[in-house]
Amino acid sequence: RAIDVGAEVALADVADATGLQREQGRLARPVAGPVVGGFGVHKDASLGIPVVRRGVELRSRPGELVHAIAAGRVRFVGEVPGLGRGLALDHGDGYVSILAHLGTIHCAVGDQVGDGDALAEAASSSVYLELAQAGTPIDPTQWISPR
Repeated sequence: RAIDVGAEVALADVADATGLQREQGRLARPVAGPVVGGFGVHKDASLGIPVVRRGVELRSRPGELVHAIAAGRVRFVGEVPGLGRGLALDHGDGYVSILAHLGTIHCAVGDQVGDGDALAEAASSSVYLELAQAGTPIDPTQWISPR
């Protein structure tokens, strides 16, 4: 049995369509670092059991600026269970991104942000990125630009 270490953020309303799907493979990277924790089921090294990651972990430096993967509206800022401080962006067409492992957050619920805008600072050596469409997690590595 797998443990879901991700989190769902309920959204009361979804923004108008943005055509995010047309940008697949070209979305801004939240941080420049490589993927250090992959999407999906993997064996947790410390627990020795299968766990499910609904997003990916990207290497970062504490204090590094964390950027929006695409334009959207901030729908949530706060604690994400199991992931620490985070935020959720509504990109339209049912697409939502979640960024977590954040320290200082420079935006608030309701803010409209642009593609690549600095939103927060990394709290540690990795930043969590989750992307979902209509509540179903999708592998963000297929959507963000290559390093």
